Amino acid sequence: WIALPKLWSVSLALSFGLTALWLGSVIALWRLEAGRVAGLNPSLKLLVAALAVAVIAMFGQSPSLAQLAFALAAALGGFVLWNWPINHYPYGAALLMGAGGALSAIAFVLVLYTRASVIALAMVLLIFFADLAARRLRLGSSGVAKAADPIVLVIVCLIPALAAVAVAYLQANLEDAAAF
Repeated sequence: WIALPKLWSVSLALSFGLTALWLGSVIALWRLEAGRVAGLNPSLKLLVAALAVAVIAMFGQSPSLAQLAFALAAALGGFVLWNWPINHYPYGAALLMGAGGALSAIAFVLVLYTRASVIALAMVLLIFFADLAARRLRLGSSGVAKAADPIVLVIVCLIPALAAVAVAYLQANLEDAAAF
């Protein structure tokens, strides 16, 4: 009901972007649910995605939404630190819907009410597929290698996150240059 006036007046391009964002959110939540058996992997992906969304929000001139995304990242960071290298509390539906749903809601608000880059937000979705590439970079099966697997995943997740931030930065600078 809050977004209804905005939704009635959206352009075709924005409605396509919102539909794509909704589908992407569903796929991301599905990937997170499928990764529940992987220990910290879903939490790490959400952490990096929250950081990327926070920076994109800053470039979209929305510091309040950036603060929300940074707060979400801080909470996820605490959860990850508490559960690494030994997983004390398994990842569950509360974290999936709480953190994943909150991140999706922040992304929707960014698209509807700010100048945040929709393309950059779409690129953030690639983070949720980073475990497919990180699997190929396994360091072995020793205890130390298993403890390092989350670090490898974070490094792989940072690649699409940094690319999304770069796109948001470039788009914000192009819009500022066009305003002059």
